[in-house]
Amino acid sequence: MVNRNPIRILLVEDNAGDVRLLRETLADIVEARFDLVHVGRLAEGVARFAREPADVVLLDLSLPDSNGMDTLAGMHARGSGRADRRPHGAERRGHGPGACGWARRTIS
Repeated sequence: MVNRNPIRILLVEDNAGDVRLLRETLADIVEARFDLVHVGRLAEGVARFAREPADVVLLDLSLPDSNGMDTLAGMHARGSGRADRRPHGAERRGHGPGACGWARRTIS
């Protein structure tokens, strides 16, 4: 059964290839619908989230206007909900800190 209400995703990512890959991945999921909004800078993401809160925020930690865990902290400080930190591939292999971060809100 497909959820009638789309899951609102704010993607803060400056790499067009990663954006395309996520769009393709989401299109393959039939159990849910998604409303993906993409911005390329943290400042744009914060402003967009303030105007239109998302259910999920996918946040690149290497953006033109922010880098590292400061990026996650910047979005979390201005957003609502709780941030979860997930190690990305390089960190799992022991190449230093990094994360894929989500600022979550309850989905009703």
